[in-house]
Amino acid sequence: AYKDLEECSLIVKWCDDNGVRIIVPSDNDYPKSLLTLQDAPMVLYSLGKLPDFDNIMCCAVVGTRDMSEYGKKMAYDIGNGLADGGACLVSGLALGIDGMAMAGAIEAGGSTVAVLGCGIDVVYPKQHEKLLHRVLERGAVITEYAPGVSPKGYHFPVRNRIISGLAQA
Repeated sequence: AYKDLEECSLIVKWCDDNGVRIIVPSDNDYPKSLLTLQDAPMVLYSLGKLPDFDNIMCCAVVGTRDMSEYGKKMAYDIGNGLADGGACLVSGLALGIDGMAMAGAIEAGGSTVAVLGCGIDVVYPKQHEKLLHRVLERGAVITEYAPGVSPKGYHFPVRNRIISGLAQA
């Protein structure tokens, strides 16, 4: 079996150098709701301020990239309303509904958590670089993928279990 830990050491050093927290299931701030998942992430990489997942209502909003004008307005309004009501918005930061809901929540001054389908150092989609920075001002960005991991189509359904695992609605 492969037992070389050099790559792990390099990841830990990179995270230390770049202010990225590494959270594992035994840590106090690992979201307890994720432990109910059959395939709970063994590690989370985090930037920003994580909400107190045990004591705040988290709502997931995800949807199509190819949205109508109505969908765009509704996603923004839903994110805005949830945040205005005190909920933390959890989404994928994807183009379309995800990004619009995040923008609405941020505009309302709410807490947000973006769950990525790539490494914490990869801005995807590139069009959401400013939105990602705004998320970090009001909340956190998390991923189970190591730094440098590029987005792949199959990462996003896997990522979605974390989004749903963090949310009560």
